[in-house]
Amino acid sequence: MSTVEVLQQKISNNMNLQHKLPVEVVITSHHIFLLGHETDDRILNILHKDLFDERKEVILSALDTLKKIGSKESVSFIVRLLKHKDVEVRSKAVESLGEMGTQELLPALIDMFKTSKDEHLRFKVLEALMKINQDDSEVKTLLRAYAASPIISGQAKANAIELLLKYDNDANVDYFLKDPSIKTDVIERLAEICENYPNIKASLINYGNNKWRSLTVIQKSLLVKVADPFTSKEERDILMNGLLDVHPDVRKTCYQCIGDNKHQKAGIDDIVKFLIDGSEINFDAEDEAIRCIRRIETLKNESLVNINGNYINEIIEKINELFLQLKKETRRVMSDSHELGWFIVHGREYLEFYGNEEFKQELINYLKKSSNYSMEELLCKLKNTAIRVEVGHFNGYNALRDLIKEPNKNGVALITRELALAKTGKRRLMSHLIRLLYITRLFNWKDESRIAEQIYKWAYNKKLFRLAEAALYSMENTSKDTAGQIIRENITIPITSKILALASLKLLRKDEWLSYKNEIVQLLNNNKDTFIIHSVINILDNNASSIDKD
Repeated sequence: MSTVEVLQQKISNNMNLQHKLPVEVVITSHHIFLLGHETDDRILNILHKDLFDERKEVILSALDTLKKIGSKESVSFIVRLLKHKDVEVRSKAVESLGEMGTQELLPALIDMFKTSKDEHLRFKVLEALMKINQDDSEVKTLLRAYAASPIISGQAKANAIELLLKYDNDANVDYFLKDPSIKTDVIERLAEICENYPNIKASLINYGNNKWRSLTVIQKSLLVKVADPFTSKEERDILMNGLLDVHPDVRKTCYQCIGDNKHQKAGIDDIVKFLIDGSEINFDAEDEAIRCIRRIETLKNESLVNINGNYINEIIEKINELFLQLKKETRRVMSDSHELGWFIVHGREYLEFYGNEEFKQELINYLKKSSNYSMEELLCKLKNTAIRVEVGHFNGYNALRDLIKEPNKNGVALITRELALAKTGKRRLMSHLIRLLYITRLFNWKDESRIAEQIYKWAYNKKLFRLAEAALYSMENTSKDTAGQIIRENITIPITSKILALASLKLLRKDEWLSYKNEIVQLLNNNKDTFIIHSVINILDNNASSIDKD
């Protein structure tokens, strides 16, 4: 006799004590019953008795065990639980009957469906009915009517539609998509299962293109994911609708999907053209846009996509134009060597990059004593502008903060007039310029004007290190010798910019690491920034096969 059989024998011999045992022990005995090759009547009797235990956990465990054993002798006992006071027990009983029940159970289950008000229980009944006899006309009618009901929740409707599609070959998802009050839960569920039902994907894509303007943000984002990898024209239409959508979360989802699949070949020129034309105000969305550009670069380097080379001329023209606008100085006070000049030069530069016209006017009115805002309110508004402030603009923030705290300082009238001349919106210009510099890596071109190098030097001197980083990435693609010199400078102790140090390390190829061995060793030995040290170690680990580990 095996060990399992011995254990089963001991348990069955003490069946009268079962109800006195702790719950954990009883449930463990149920698990042991399932380990044997055969189940005798004594074990079934124990389980049947446990169905009517006072403890819910024991009942649920017994139901689960009997469902797995699958003996028809248990059906009559389980049926008695359909009237149990606890809805979870009733639901589990229905589920068990669906696995082991017979045609004779249909009337009782149908009656239970019609009288119950619990959505989860009603779905479990429908599921059991379909498992017992999916061809029964009354059962099909019940399921179709329930799936089409306008009064059930979105989750219940989603469950019912999925069940209908699973068992009814004649079910048409287009019927449910025509419902003007269709819930997000339904679209989400259809999106989850559409890979198993090609006709559902086509219906969702068609629905999305026809109803785009009336969809919610969540629904649009779901449909973008369904359309990925955008192989058909209709799927690419969904993507372009998403990229042109007014909500940044929808555009962010589009960026997340672009370049994540090697099958995204068709329509890549349209995507690149869109990326060239602008940038995002929303920081998270723009971060995703940059990541998608890097993924497209990977696809291009692996010869998986071909990009229209004529775009580079348009890109360089835009880069030059944006760089000129960014550098343009409108100030009359050029020196920050004296106090008033310091407030004017740095305060106005901060306004130009991080303020908008509304905030600028509120600040001007405040300094003129004609504002409706208190000092605390305006300081709060200033703080709200300080998101991802470049190192070169820290002084500007401090200048405006001090002005708000001391609006009566000497020379405030001159400062106010100069601040009023600030041309806001430069941060958007810089964001677009950064994006275009990354896009240049999608093309093979010669930077004869050395524009990337010019931008790098200007941005570095201005301590606009994110812009300098993008320029370095662009330069590395066209002027490797110059980029190599800059990389060496950026990773040499003392580190002047963490952003540029990390960017430089990431740009080093496997066959270049040994050329920078001294700088890397110094970074590990003398640098106290744990983030840089960890980054160096991670990058070294990823390139271990080509590096002298000593």
